[in-house]
Amino acid sequence: MRKALAVLALVSLALAAGLRFTAVFPPSKLPKGTVLVLLDETGKALWKSGEVVSQEALSKAAALAFELPKGSARITTYTYKIVKKGKGLADLEVRIGKKTYLLSTLLKNRHVSLDEKGNLVEGMK
Repeated sequence: MRKALAVLALVSLALAAGLRFTAVFPPSKLPKGTVLVLLDETGKALWKSGEVVSQEALSKAAALAFELPKGSARITTYTYKIVKKGKGLADLEVRIGKKTYLLSTLLKNRHVSLDEKGNLVEGMK
């Protein structure tokens, strides 16, 4: 019962803040043109792929979104709560459903990696 109340409280906070978190994994094959976005607690974009990520953006980030190109899938945005921050993008830990995953692990399982500007690159480094 306490766990259910805690989950409801977190969901209501997220909805009040304007963020809706996704409970499913992003597609196993990310389409070309997929962009990563760091969001603050209000849903405002702090950083997008293609820019150098700043430590300020990493420290203020509350969520990470995978934005797929329009028309590439039924769901085009997958947003995950950041539960642990690190020194870089790959070190971010996000919650998907009841479990947490490193961004680097999610990307590795999709056979992509990050370049120095946060762009998704096919293949592994």
